[in-house]
Amino acid sequence: MKPIIINRGDKLNALKKVINQGADRLNQGISVVIYPEGTRQPYGVLGAYQNGGSAIAKKTGHSITPVYHNAGRLWPKGGFLKKPGEITVVIGEAITNSNLKTSEITEQIRKWTLEQETKYN
Repeated sequence: MKPIIINRGDKLNALKKVINQGADRLNQGISVVIYPEGTRQPYGVLGAYQNGGSAIAKKTGHSITPVYHNAGRLWPKGGFLKKPGEITVVIGEAITNSNLKTSEITEQIRKWTLEQETKYN
């Protein structure tokens, strides 16, 4: 799977590593999954989005395909027990980054996610 391992305590070097290794993997034809909040949030809470995934897309010219799921409803953060039920997964349209700033790409993804939260909560 070739994960990108970072040291969260060294944020600047972690971001550089994510961007460089993420770009390298994309250029090798390996998909990269980025969680824009960096860590799980309590269900129904949307945390601050980071620009790592957008920076990789900007550097490589690749588009971003946003994915939304509501698994936290049944598998809560910090909870050991998992509730039975149905999890919704939504795959959005690819977002190209031709003339957008990194922060604009990230904001576009965040807005799309908020739309999904409204539909599926």
